[in-house]
Amino acid sequence: MKSPEIIQTCGWHMAICWDWDYQAAWEFQKQTVKRVRESNEKWLIVCSHPMVLTHGRGLQKPKKNQVFELEDFHPEAFPHLPIPFFQIERGGGLTFHHPGQLILYPIVKLHPQRLGLSSLVDNLLLAVKGTLEERGLSELDHSRELLGLWRKQQKIASVGIAIDKMVTLHGLALNVQRFDQLKQKLSMLAPCGMGFDTYTSVEELSGRSLTPQDLLPEVSRRFFHAWQ
Repeated sequence: MKSPEIIQTCGWHMAICWDWDYQAAWEFQKQTVKRVRESNEKWLIVCSHPMVLTHGRGLQKPKKNQVFELEDFHPEAFPHLPIPFFQIERGGGLTFHHPGQLILYPIVKLHPQRLGLSSLVDNLLLAVKGTLEERGLSELDHSRELLGLWRKQQKIASVGIAIDKMVTLHGLALNVQRFDQLKQKLSMLAPCGMGFDTYTSVEELSGRSLTPQDLLPEVSRRFFHAWQ
């Protein structure tokens, strides 16, 4: 069983573990939520997972006059999925994970006057957006009605967060590396209510080989800086 490397930096605890079994990482998140609730600590869990599907409490609710339509996922319609499936407590619909993602799970206390959920989501998305722009990617957008990080009509990062008695868990998944095998396995599904052809990766957009570890130092620096 893998255990995360834990370091302290910029007033945060970071737990880092690549290709981390989803169940083990989920349990670690829940343990950390209890720890944060009883203290003033701030944690950022950084990881990737083997191929896995997770399903939250439901798709993003449409805003007034919103024109797009999302396809919901019903687990009972797919009793023999080709990869593990977890029903979890975050918001959002179906999400996929794979070893080529950079996943950030911030475990922090929310405070109505100092830190709200929307600010936390913005901090995550802006940290990733700024990092990718520094590497030459342009036309990135994090302010659409559909939550996430987009480039034109393709989605590069997904966000889904849960709140447990004012402490957050779950977070953001950035597609760094290509995931062609996963697309082939799951072509019949609609992550976040959209077809797999909506999703892309940093590698595909940049034309360069990258790993999640390549992006972590700059993403984490920008995320921590937003708290200072």
